[in-house]
Amino acid sequence: MWDTKAIEFRCGGVWHTTSVTQLGIDLGIYTAEETDTDIWFEAKSTFTDEGDDDEAEAGLIREEAWEQLSYGTTTYRPSVSKSTTMRDPLMRMSEKMAASDAQRAAEYAETRREIDRLGYPMDRQWGLFYPDAGYFMTTSLFKVSLAGPTGLCWDLPLHHGRASVDTLTPGGQPVCECNGCYNGTDCSVFDPECPARTRSGDMIFLEPFWMEHAAESAVVISGWHRMSYTYGDSTTMSSQVEDYIRKLHSIVGNAVTEVRYIVFGVGSAQLLSAAVYALSFENITSPSSVLAVAPYYWLFRDQTLFFNAKTFNFEGDTNSSQSNKTDLVEFVTSPNNPDGGLKRPVKGRKTINDHVFFWPQFSPIPSPSDEDVMIFSLSKITGHAGSRFGWAIIKDKDVYDKFLTYASVASAGVSRDTQLRVLKILKLIVESNGKSFFEFTNNIMKDRWDSLTSIMSKSKRFSIQERQPLHCTYFNETRKPNPVWVRVRVFSWVKCEREEDDNCNAALDAGKVIGRPGTLFDDSNRYTRLSLTQSEDDFKLLMKRLTELVDQENDGNETVNNSNEPLYYTRKGLYH
Repeated sequence: MWDTKAIEFRCGGVWHTTSVTQLGIDLGIYTAEETDTDIWFEAKSTFTDEGDDDEAEAGLIREEAWEQLSYGTTTYRPSVSKSTTMRDPLMRMSEKMAASDAQRAAEYAETRREIDRLGYPMDRQWGLFYPDAGYFMTTSLFKVSLAGPTGLCWDLPLHHGRASVDTLTPGGQPVCECNGCYNGTDCSVFDPECPARTRSGDMIFLEPFWMEHAAESAVVISGWHRMSYTYGDSTTMSSQVEDYIRKLHSIVGNAVTEVRYIVFGVGSAQLLSAAVYALSFENITSPSSVLAVAPYYWLFRDQTLFFNAKTFNFEGDTNSSQSNKTDLVEFVTSPNNPDGGLKRPVKGRKTINDHVFFWPQFSPIPSPSDEDVMIFSLSKITGHAGSRFGWAIIKDKDVYDKFLTYASVASAGVSRDTQLRVLKILKLIVESNGKSFFEFTNNIMKDRWDSLTSIMSKSKRFSIQERQPLHCTYFNETRKPNPVWVRVRVFSWVKCEREEDDNCNAALDAGKVIGRPGTLFDDSNRYTRLSLTQSEDDFKLLMKRLTELVDQENDGNETVNNSNEPLYYTRKGLYH
């Protein structure tokens, strides 16, 4: 166990040796302190004591273990066999993770010893930090532990909270940040009276995917990384990030990027404002009219009014506008926020196409979008809203130059640290052609819509928006022969059908369901937006509160919806 030459391997043309114990420490399976305990030495002696009896017993244990782990006609014996096949898929997965971590351990073993020699501080709880290399070692078996009554706040299957390195106690211990309705030092205490909060557009449901890919997506940045305002080519945008954005769109097939310009922004919010500026720039004497078809994302209105520029005015709903101006700028959101519909321009003038939800987990991709200005956001595709990163795909060079001017004046570009994280994340998705990521996310959203429609199928008080099967070119390639894709939605656009429920948001709020009112989206108070992208805890609570509301409805004397389908609505009326 402590023999420094017990394990010998070759990496990068150089032979390395290490002990079993040291390799386990390097992999993060246990700490150095754990190897200095009585139980460790007792376990060690069981497999290393000399003597025929002990060796026979130890050998028998090893042989039985390998019989359970592998299959074949001959039992695997490490001293003579060259290979074997793992029996259980989970075991194969564990073996793969261990092998991956072993390779990384070999690569930094020499550097780690140098760090110890030089006396740099190193925190084993969070990983190994190299002061001059910008490299972070983590493992798939990594857990964040808390000193609390029950121990772990991030311990599956509980997982009612998370801990981060940027939130520590004065003593250096991580602080547990609990999911909604959970509290306590380890997030184990549930508040049974807590309402289901569904106002946020955070994509926290994606957190488990990134937990499973912690090692591949981890980035720790050295102190000297990209200190300048610009890259070596005097630009503020990483050419590598741009390349991976183009690759991603090519794989998914949701946007044309050939012979197009790409601009980065501090989230899609900055790019939406930059687009209004760029498309209304030429008209100085008469402000451009800025419109959007209701229901629309409220930021279109609020941000345009906030900047109060001389070159543009927000005039509200496109269909209600009486403007006869020829200089119109129209927001077209597809899929739409809040109702998820695939929208097209109404006026046919200058358009800003908000495609932040135009990804396979949320929408069918019938064909690549090829509009003049198309805007996307990292927060909606991968869930990393805190990184504040978006991009615009632009046809016209003059419009592109105005975008660059706006970004330069507003923020001097996007943080170089953010772009490094974006590069790491996009690489992970692109390297598998997006399959593992989009399958993971789409399956969750489909399951959530199935749960929602199952509950709503018992209600006559509440209806939800229509979902029609559409062809999706992306999943046609990865899920043959199922080219017809039943649309899921990011949000449920709930309508209250009772005459007395003229304020749907208040009716749901009384049932401990907190959403966004329809008036926020320039629509009727009979609508409320409920987000379906929160954590699993929050989603389960939402389903519980909606079930309670429907049960109360059906316990009364009203006619029950006895069909197996929820009430769907269109602007033309209700149907099953």
